[in-house]
Amino acid sequence: MTQVGVHDNDSNTMTWEGIYSIPSNSVGGVYGARVIAEDGNLVATDDPTQLPKVLRSEFEKVLQAIDDAWDSANPCLEIKGEFDSLENIVEANGNWSTFVTVATEGQGIGGSQQLWDSMINAGHNQYNMSAGADFLTALMEFFDSDDIGAGMSFITGLLLYAGEFPIPRTFDDFGDAADYAKTFDAIENYTRFEGTGDFEAAYNALVGSNEWVELKQAMDDLANSTKEAEAIQTILHNFALLTVSGHPDAIIDALEVWITPLINGDLGNMTPVQVLLVRWFEMAEKLGETDIVDTDGDDVPDQIFWEYEKLLETSEGQAWTANMEAGSSSSYVNDAFDNFNTLPEDVLNDLADSFSDPVWNATGNGWKTQLLVTNIWNGNLVKRKKGNLQNLILWFLKNYMMLELLSIIHISLILGSD
Repeated sequence: MTQVGVHDNDSNTMTWEGIYSIPSNSVGGVYGARVIAEDGNLVATDDPTQLPKVLRSEFEKVLQAIDDAWDSANPCLEIKGEFDSLENIVEANGNWSTFVTVATEGQGIGGSQQLWDSMINAGHNQYNMSAGADFLTALMEFFDSDDIGAGMSFITGLLLYAGEFPIPRTFDDFGDAADYAKTFDAIENYTRFEGTGDFEAAYNALVGSNEWVELKQAMDDLANSTKEAEAIQTILHNFALLTVSGHPDAIIDALEVWITPLINGDLGNMTPVQVLLVRWFEMAEKLGETDIVDTDGDDVPDQIFWEYEKLLETSEGQAWTANMEAGSSSSYVNDAFDNFNTLPEDVLNDLADSFSDPVWNATGNGWKTQLLVTNIWNGNLVKRKKGNLQNLILWFLKNYMMLELLSIIHISLILGSD
């Protein structure tokens, strides 16, 4: 190396030059030079592997910033707390069926049944609040069904799952994230709802079939580079057998049975959660500008006046509310309704608080400054991982296609198509 003078942009930096001669007997190839500069105890090394290492380090800084921001501003557990609070009020006094009984089935003159029915009838015949009355009726039917347990378990479970998701901080952490992703069982959550018995039976028949078991084992073998040729033949053979089997059609038919009433608006054949969703959408369509109030100008609703709440404020609604408040064993019904009434606003405010957290601005700025680095690294990753493309594809298939509900539906549609 020969010193050739100062750097063009920095007079305090010296530049050096040297020539590396490829041996004349070389058969060709790709060559890289490693340059080591020493000054006393200081050593600096530059070689062809340096840039990928730097790019990986910069990308991991982005991952770590995202993880730190998620830990600080993650709204999932706060939102889960809103649902837990409602459920705790009900469960402290029995269960959801007990809640419905106390609220709507109290016997005798002036009992909760008479007052509840009077309010619902007034909504239809006196106040032009049929949407609100229909929603309250659907709400109580939902509370008195298995769908309430399935719905609460699904919502709180999903929020807990998302809230504790281990966002990778380094490339080595992606394996842990993939393992965690598999812990959420979409099939189990779906089959807790009413009307999904046929789907559960069809799904269990599919994954319990010899063809599926052998297909899964063959995919494991191929992913582990074990008996690769035999594994490929087994996959093709069993995929073909599943194509002509009755399993895909059974799954599709079961899904159609569950979803068709919702699509056709057939309320008589809908499940309680489907009826509740329909009634909620009907009520939402009647919201006006004055029904959504933003008191502090942050564009987040502080109050939403749903029609069912307006019905509860009528004289009939207030008579029912007073009846609930008068009994020591029924006053909790009003507490539960108060909690339920503010649930949408509470969730929206939890989300708004999270999105407005300053930590996201810092994370966003860090992401922008390293976006080019990320794109370069992604391109470099493709080159480096090209030889492992088969394993990456198999990893995706194994961890997602076979375990998630939408993937099962997708496979069934493929197998069942002509």
